[in-house]
Amino acid sequence: MKKKNDPLRLRVGAVQMHCEMNLSRNAAAILAWIEQAAERQAQLIVFPECALTGYPLNRRQHRFKEASAGQINSAMQLIRAKAEECNMAVAVGSAWPEGGVWFNRSWLIAPTGHELGYYDKTHLMPLDEHCFQPGEAFHAWKLLGVKTGMLICKDHRYPEAWRAMKRRGAQVVCHLSAAYGDGAWKLPVLEGVLRARASENGFFIVSANDAGAPQMLQSAIYDPEGLILAQANYCKEELITAEISLDRVRKGFPPREPEFYQ
Repeated sequence: MKKKNDPLRLRVGAVQMHCEMNLSRNAAAILAWIEQAAERQAQLIVFPECALTGYPLNRRQHRFKEASAGQINSAMQLIRAKAEECNMAVAVGSAWPEGGVWFNRSWLIAPTGHELGYYDKTHLMPLDEHCFQPGEAFHAWKLLGVKTGMLICKDHRYPEAWRAMKRRGAQVVCHLSAAYGDGAWKLPVLEGVLRARASENGFFIVSANDAGAPQMLQSAIYDPEGLILAQANYCKEELITAEISLDRVRKGFPPREPEFYQ
């Protein structure tokens, strides 16, 4: 039993899986990974960008119309039920149709199986612009007593997005990514970017990337100093976990001198 003044600890994980343009195959894999994470006693697990529907690597792969809202909803119901069965929080992404357009969306599911909320990717790649409508807002939710936010893939390039997470009180940020298929030279660059984002804001980042080859980023868990607590092997499907201590999250903001930035 925890003492009253013990720091809050949370076991978090990232699933590095290859997500095909095949909703039923991806859904079955997600359910199996949640069970594996439960065996590792994970309390929060993060999946890659568009893990449910798959992420299109070129315009010809943009076949989301074959995955209707009803099919995605049915798969999400199974994922929510599995989260409840395993008493686990889940961050999972999918393409999502709404109002005649598609969004690149991620959901945050509580251990009770209900959805706390969703985030639509705001910073789109050139490919995304052919497939998706950009989101318009950042969010953070109270999950397991921890303020938790979500960002998707290219968002990592923009310090302002992470600062928005910090301003919303985020202690842990789930980063869902599909950075693969080209540009393996980006490995040290993107790892450095996420190290910097964690260190700049003093919070934890749980980053899950697609296992497709070649990867531009390996899935990893970063601490508030920007150090790696766990990292997946290159292009290998696997689950990584780490226990994080929330008392290490830095309060407040580093000093800014905005008048010098003009």
